[in-house]
Amino acid sequence: MQVHKSVALILQILIIIVISAVVLGAGWMLLNLDIDTSEAEQKAQLSRLQASAQLYHSRLQYFEGVCSDIGVPSNWRCNSNTTAYAIEFDLGMGRFYCLDSGGFLGETRVSKGVSVACRNY
Repeated sequence: MQVHKSVALILQILIIIVISAVVLGAGWMLLNLDIDTSEAEQKAQLSRLQASAQLYHSRLQYFEGVCSDIGVPSNWRCNSNTTAYAIEFDLGMGRFYCLDSGGFLGETRVSKGVSVACRNY
């Protein structure tokens, strides 16, 4: 069976169109992924705050006032006294990310409340 040149040309053009559509569709999907990086940015900011709080303590020998002096965001919970501090933010769905002067830095299932220590559970 012999295929006419015009039929072969039409099939080649259709194959090129289908392949182009698949490549463009995949590219469009990859470029429009809605990736939420805010949680990672908040965790990185918490690590920076930890370093700032340690510097604050080494300079003044106490933690009182550290929350206002190191730039803790207003929507985060921060408490301090002369011997300790704790900072946390809400991750949602009953999870919190917390940092305290005792060295804890991580995710918890219970808010620290007004305490100066994270609740590690």
